[in-house]
Amino acid sequence: MRLRLTATVVLALACCLAPLAGVTTASTGGTGAMDAQASTTPWSVPDRIVDQPGDPVVVPVRLGENETTATVTIANDSIGYRLTATVTDQNGDGRVFLVWNTYHAGVAPESSLDRVVSAGLDRVTNATRSSARREAHLPEGRYDVTVTHDDQQVAAGAVVLDIDPLRSQSMRVLEGPPEANATTALAQSSLSSAVELDEWLFIEVNDSSIHGYVTGVAGLTGRGTEGVTMHIQQKNGGPAVDLSEAEFVHRPQRDVFVLAFPPNTSSFEADATYRATFTVAESNPYAVTQERVIQDFRVLPAGAEQDGSNIEVVEVDAQESVIEGKDAMFTVTLLNSGERTGTATLNVSLDHVSTTREITLSPQTRTTVTVPVNTEPLTEGTIPYRVSVEGGERTLTGDLNVTLTGDPPNTNPTLAPRTEEGQPGFGLVAGVVAVLLLVGAARHRV
Repeated sequence: MRLRLTATVVLALACCLAPLAGVTTASTGGTGAMDAQASTTPWSVPDRIVDQPGDPVVVPVRLGENETTATVTIANDSIGYRLTATVTDQNGDGRVFLVWNTYHAGVAPESSLDRVVSAGLDRVTNATRSSARREAHLPEGRYDVTVTHDDQQVAAGAVVLDIDPLRSQSMRVLEGPPEANATTALAQSSLSSAVELDEWLFIEVNDSSIHGYVTGVAGLTGRGTEGVTMHIQQKNGGPAVDLSEAEFVHRPQRDVFVLAFPPNTSSFEADATYRATFTVAESNPYAVTQERVIQDFRVLPAGAEQDGSNIEVVEVDAQESVIEGKDAMFTVTLLNSGERTGTATLNVSLDHVSTTREITLSPQTRTTVTVPVNTEPLTEGTIPYRVSVEGGERTLTGDLNVTLTGDPPNTNPTLAPRTEEGQPGFGLVAGVVAVLLLVGAARHRV
């Protein structure tokens, strides 16, 4: 069985870690309050965070009411390690997310403690460290976290660094549209075992244990940084692919890094099969044994496949009728059956009135949108509608009734108009009755 290293969170995820893109988030526990005064103020740090040695650990520190600074200490007395830092709440949200990089924590020189501890949108000042392990990475174990304010301890918690043998390691190959830059093409990429020569080729590696120290392509070549290497070569031999031709895209929030090879990279040949091998050597301080993951892929000639986005309208749900001047609501379902993320212009037309909407869809997905169309320029009657994607091959049509009012039609009309004095025709009938009564009275007198 191949052992793995992982970061395991055992408590509820802190909901406010989004501002710290680029670091591994961790979880929060109880209040960690130290005395009766603390119970009436929000001072707190997590009771326990479990993480992989070598990963950046986020320690959320909640400050007391109307307080902006605190001193945080992370210590393991059994190995003589102690890190102290003053933190300042810069954005006034009452919290500081202290980032402790456990890879650099034991080996970075005193002049580079900014690589050991930081605070994202907030600020760290006066960081100091005392350690008997100046030449070694931090081992597994429990590291106590305390918060002091005005020389009083107000909260306490712990970080536990632990090797998890169950972490999965993986690698995958993706292809992206050639006309975009690396970031945009990656966002629009799709899985593929065969990538055309004129497309972006992405090799994505999932391995959380290296995020503390591999930050570029150079860290993966030669003997690599701490024995972490990437090697790409044709399966039938030949020179290795020059990794310096790739852009390094770091996504630590997803525990991945990506080698992005631009279209027409000179190291690749068409009609050839390549093997990418990612290795974490046993000499790595956090490896239980050597770890290796392999992924094969094929490079095709430019234009060998007809791929891209293919967005079409597949269903329309429209109202039967609408009052003139009101918006007619159309619920439209679109499908992208292509192999690329794409953007298309949806057009909904009522006679000569049209409304457009830009729709972006991932490969092999569908979405439903609601589009209002203004009927004010239209007249009463049955109006045809058309729904389609510009440049698409499919158009769905139908009819919609535009009415002057929302009242149901009168199926039993009267000859006389409705008046404010009474029901329709009442004035005429009353007049006739009055004349007849007068005539009858006159005859009676005679």
